[in-house]
Amino acid sequence: MEQTNGIGPAAKAHQHAVFSSDKFGREIPHAGKNGSIKTFFCHIKKYNKYIGNLKKNMKKRILIVEDEAGIIDLLKLVLNREGYEVASCQSGRDAIAAIKAYHPHLVILDVMLPGLDGASIVRIMNEDEMLSSTPVIITSALVESEKMFLPFPQVKGFASKPFVLADLTALVKKAIGDLM
Repeated sequence: MEQTNGIGPAAKAHQHAVFSSDKFGREIPHAGKNGSIKTFFCHIKKYNKYIGNLKKNMKKRILIVEDEAGIIDLLKLVLNREGYEVASCQSGRDAIAAIKAYHPHLVILDVMLPGLDGASIVRIMNEDEMLSSTPVIITSALVESEKMFLPFPQVKGFASKPFVLADLTALVKKAIGDLM
């Protein structure tokens, strides 16, 4: 029986390609009990820098849950220019499935939606272990609706409609940790 380290063939090939290069360290062949073996010595700082660059270059995903097509188009335009990958859905009924399928780094959520309102969506997210840590920014024309989201820690901001795009962009960056 072959002993494995629990990773699949593609990941194993990537791991071998990354670690067999001189980029992060070097292999030192030596004799072991069962014949010749190689030990890899890794430069941790170089490897951590490599992983940090991978994460930095990965686009953050944002899901917009909004029933007004014009607002969706505007937000997509602005957020794409900021370097985010953006998807959207227009009904509360589709929101939870879209969040689970898309795995966004942030949800921009309107309060008044057809099918299921924003407060119900946040409640469902809060009760789901996989979704409860996904940050949410609430958008609404009703300023007083901000109060109903105070008990939910994943709600990171509130933007009153009509919102100032620069303010919303700053909220987005703060919510997903893109502030320098």
